[in-house]
Amino acid sequence: MSRKLNPSFSRFNPFDIGGIKDDKTREEVILKFVHSYEECINITQREQKTTELCQKCFSQIKISQLVPFDGCGHVLCRSCMIKHIAEQIEGPNPYIQCFFQECNNTLNNSAKLLHDGLITQKQRDVMEEKMVGKYLKDHGFSTCPHCNNPIPGNTQGNNNIKRTCAYCGNKFCYNCREKTWHEEFTCAQYKSYKNMAAWLRTLYENGMEFIRNTPNCPEISQNSIIQFNTQLLKNCNAMTRFSKMVSLNNFDVNNGFFTWHGSPENGVQGICNEGFDPHRRSGQAYGTGEYFGIQPQTSFSYCQNGSHLILTYVLNGNQVRTQPGFCYIINNPIDWNTSYCLPLFVISFRNHAAVSWLPENTHCFEKEA
Repeated sequence: MSRKLNPSFSRFNPFDIGGIKDDKTREEVILKFVHSYEECINITQREQKTTELCQKCFSQIKISQLVPFDGCGHVLCRSCMIKHIAEQIEGPNPYIQCFFQECNNTLNNSAKLLHDGLITQKQRDVMEEKMVGKYLKDHGFSTCPHCNNPIPGNTQGNNNIKRTCAYCGNKFCYNCREKTWHEEFTCAQYKSYKNMAAWLRTLYENGMEFIRNTPNCPEISQNSIIQFNTQLLKNCNAMTRFSKMVSLNNFDVNNGFFTWHGSPENGVQGICNEGFDPHRRSGQAYGTGEYFGIQPQTSFSYCQNGSHLILTYVLNGNQVRTQPGFCYIINNPIDWNTSYCLPLFVISFRNHAAVSWLPENTHCFEKEA
């Protein structure tokens, strides 16, 4: 790479340097000397100037009022530097990056920044917390959500996400750092669970207990995958229709029961999103309405060659009729603006394959040995 030399160096002959026989070494010495000379010229020129351009607000600022970015020398006026540092601290990066886009230099000395009056103590605390967090993450550590004590990551033979802090003694989830250990919940399930309305949370808990204690059906109680219908948390039409029924008719949402519904594979997703369409009724042998099995075995045959049942919650009332030992018949309004039925869970049996359109945050009731 060619360099523009000072005119006083134009007659300089590198081969006149005595004692250096190796051409490469001689060239390195010369280039180093030339670079030093250029730096001296630049420093001299800067010292002769009284003002310089702030590289962010483009104002001419007295050199004494400019603040250099440590390590690279890019300069800003004091107010721009303070603003830039504050924006970096509030952002996602753990370190303060140079404002110059092509520069990879960063600042991590929070004590110096505080001493120089470029950050406040509160900003330093935030900066330190972010840097410590990055260090712990990079080295496989997490922190206890109760006391912030460092917790080592999963090591060989230690893949348990249920942890007990050695410092404060509290139990928590290492994976999502939830303060309450979510027994029998995956992390994603517990996050969804926390976002539920109180009544829906109760249905969730009672529904899981209902599935677990289903009598005389090991395909369900001991060998199944359970997925909560998370579309309900997005106010899908199934949720909207059920909620309208409760509010418009002053139903007690706790006065209901769980029941089973079997459907071919191409109908399961639509039911979870939209609810039970009264316009698709067929085979009304025991009266008008939607049919639900009292026992899961009854609903298996309605899945045809499929392998997914829907556990449904139904409001009690005059709309419910029972065919003893066989099924419930629920006469939902034909206009389908409201519904007595809420599809809560998809239960996978037979081929043990969860549905792909619900999160894979599943419960799995394994077959007992």
